[in-house]
Amino acid sequence: MMIGGSRSLSVLLVSGLLCSAAGIARAAGENGAPAPQSQQVLEQCPKRPNCICTEYPEDRKHYAEPIRLSETLDPLGRAAAVITAMGGQVQTIDGDRLVATFTSRLFRFVDDFTLRVDSSARLLHIRSASRVGYGDFGVNRRRVERFRSGFSEDE
Repeated sequence: MMIGGSRSLSVLLVSGLLCSAAGIARAAGENGAPAPQSQQVLEQCPKRPNCICTEYPEDRKHYAEPIRLSETLDPLGRAAAVITAMGGQVQTIDGDRLVATFTSRLFRFVDDFTLRVDSSARLLHIRSASRVGYGDFGVNRRRVERFRSGFSEDE
């Protein structure tokens, strides 16, 4: 019995490593090196209705308009302040990208909130997605709109 359990665990570990390698390969540039963050768009939403993203206008179910940036010197710094005021936690700010999380009060579900500055187009792209479950009762769309409102008020 233990041998079968050990074999199953090994298969799961190898499968996980292969999936991770495939994800790294997708993010890599043509020469195999990771593409710079500034050239990577936000991940597209899955088919589930618990995700909103401004990068893919052809995906009408999951789409929201990006935020047009004015002459803001530090849009991610300002965004971090808005996210914190909304109850989110900024995880990282790296180059033109900010990653934050929001945790629901009742069930402690964690949602990911990612921003990307497109300096050439003067846009702030947003992706808000639930990590688990199927639907979100519009929570991510409302979060994006609340962020938009708070970000715009700061200008």
